Amino acid sequence: MLRGAAEGEERTEDLGLWAGRRFVRGPGAAHERLVLFLTVCHSLDRAYPDPPPSVYRELRPVLQSAVAAVPETCPHGDAHPGAGAGLPGGAGEHLAHLFAPESFPAPKGAREPDAWACPRNLAPLAEEWLQWCDTWDEAAEDGYGEDDD
Repeated sequence: MLRGAAEGEERTEDLGLWAGRRFVRGPGAAHERLVLFLTVCHSLDRAYPDPPPSVYRELRPVLQSAVAAVPETCPHGDAHPGAGAGLPGGAGEHLAHLFAPESFPAPKGAREPDAWACPRNLAPLAEEWLQWCDTWDEAAEDGYGEDDD
């Protein structure tokens, strides 16, 4: 599903909205919530052109949920996968393995699920996307994207 929606087409936004709505509905297994959160981030990354306000504003609470008290240290050190930058191979390979390890082999340099789920990994990723949301809001106030709602 993520690979098929990762080409920057409208369905990428649909995937992000679906994941965001599932995420905010409440508790679920920790792995499922991690996958939903990362799907939201990945869908924002793949949206082209920039997502309309109706999309990113609905996803903002998902991002805000990750910006909480972040521990100063954690057992992962520098082993956090981040948003995919610096991962050997394509970030999509790593996400596919994280989402469905029984279906997708571990790519070179794959990180453990607890490193992906660590608050020290998720908070900076969420903060970056929240900054983009602010940038998109400013552009919308200036008239850019008015018809995108």
